Amino acid sequence: MHLKLTVSGSGDVTNAVCIKSKTTTTDQSIINDVVRQVIKQVRYKKDPKDRPAFCFFTVKVNAN
Repeated sequence: MHLKLTVSGSGDVTNAVCIKSKTTTTDQSIINDVVRQVIKQVRYKKDPKDRPAFCFFTVKVNAN
């Protein structure tokens, strides 16, 4: 699953958007769960100038 993240100047992920053209799953409940967990758990270093940033993030989910 490919995501575009918005990261605040303090290093917190404030938004995550699924890039559907690069994502192999179409199950919206899986996408929503991954987005929710990425926003909750992923952190970046603080920006000294407190500027927001955008980055791309890939998540691989395996079924067991």
